[in-house]
Amino acid sequence: MYVYEGTVTDLATALAESSFSAAAAQRFTQVFGTLPSPQEIRSWRRSWPRLADALSTAGLGRLHILLEYALPATGERVDALLVGQDTGGNLCTVVIELKQWTHAQLSTTRPGMVRAGERVVQHPARQVGGYAHYLRQWVSHDDLPLTVRGVAMLHDAPDDLIIQLREQAGRGPARDYPVLGRDDLTPTPSAYALAQRLGCADLCPAPWADVERLLRARHRPSPALLARAGEVIEGRTAFALIGDQDLARQEVLHAVDAARKRGQKSIVVVTGGPGTGKSVIACRLLGDLCKEQDSNPRLLSPSGTLTRQLRRTVGDDFRGLISTLLNNVPAGITNTSVVLLDEAHRTRTSPDQKWRKFPLILGKLINQAAVTVLFLDERQIVRPNEGITLEELEHHAQRSGYSFAHIDLTTQFRCSGSRAYQQWVDRLFQPEGPAQAWTGSDYDLGVAGHHPHPQRPHRPNNGRLLLALELPSHSAPATGSRDHLARPGWPSYLGTPVELTRR
Repeated sequence: MYVYEGTVTDLATALAESSFSAAAAQRFTQVFGTLPSPQEIRSWRRSWPRLADALSTAGLGRLHILLEYALPATGERVDALLVGQDTGGNLCTVVIELKQWTHAQLSTTRPGMVRAGERVVQHPARQVGGYAHYLRQWVSHDDLPLTVRGVAMLHDAPDDLIIQLREQAGRGPARDYPVLGRDDLTPTPSAYALAQRLGCADLCPAPWADVERLLRARHRPSPALLARAGEVIEGRTAFALIGDQDLARQEVLHAVDAARKRGQKSIVVVTGGPGTGKSVIACRLLGDLCKEQDSNPRLLSPSGTLTRQLRRTVGDDFRGLISTLLNNVPAGITNTSVVLLDEAHRTRTSPDQKWRKFPLILGKLINQAAVTVLFLDERQIVRPNEGITLEELEHHAQRSGYSFAHIDLTTQFRCSGSRAYQQWVDRLFQPEGPAQAWTGSDYDLGVAGHHPHPQRPHRPNNGRLLLALELPSHSAPATGSRDHLARPGWPSYLGTPVELTRR
């Protein structure tokens, strides 16, 4: 997906038309389903003419160029992608990142980050390197061999800023991607020298058939990327499984293998409460699936926060394998994909998201993938426009002719592993029935009318946790009815805010 496609000369001609920005904004909306921001349109108007002028001056007018080229697995876009053919006859792309910076703040302690205005952003050379890495790992395959280069073009930046940026980029892999400033974009001492600085001096126009293959290329992880991801995840102690967790992992893998052998789409549901290890199992399964031949797995979550946490844990190199499921099915999922959906109970089910009483986007995802594994806790459905249940998933599988399997996790690894405490809390927050007094002995539970030092918790010698329910001064202890916990504006079964304090 992209906003503009044509030769550099075609782009320079089109930019002379006053309607070009409006047409680009319309195309952006058609392709990406959302309006570009006013700031984005302003950056187009400032940067695209400077880009076209530099490339034309360098004698690169016959090369192909794509503007706002999407990297679907990451949700990001390349400002400009130049396409040509290198001296070996291979298709070559040059990632170009455009910046309008005139000044920025750099830090020696955080060389990968730059403060530009009010925002802290990635160093432009590192940003280019990330895009280039994606193209090598997600687009370049045996049937489309691709060489990838990159350059950061800061067309308004003075020499002193460029020198600082180059010094910081020179300390790591970002040094492979030149940072060019205002004075670097002139034909000094010659147009050929400018083309060299842009990394394009040896490129000639690529045959249209090769360009078309790039435009039609399906973005999917390379075998090398999957193999490394599998090794990294397997080696992380954070993803070590014990007891029921490892049993559940093996059951899921068995269900996936059986579905593949039958050639039948399959739904596998893993249920379990908080602390049973659903997210850890999902990550470990991603590692297992990455090591399988011809695999195309994804780990999804309806929660953007969880997605970011998982990406940090697994590693930024593999972020394209982990995405957020919101209003669209992520790109790259095919009928060979095994999709792991963590926190499936957070799936959006607002009225415009449903079809035949089943969530529309989730239904499309299941229909598109070979096997969908959903990690579910129905008790964590907290919003009226979210949620899916085990029963709904089973009925959907029956209606659609898919195989179905259910795995239930019972062992939890929070609260010192106290099942009695977990069951007591579950009963406490049920909307009906009386709350029972805590009688367990494997977990310390205290009720206090006031927490004198909420920021200075104390841990008892046994290392167990203490639940402190902050009640109004006239309230009775947490036994009997819950009515005394209620306050106006809150559902009666939620009561007052509950503070969990690790002591």
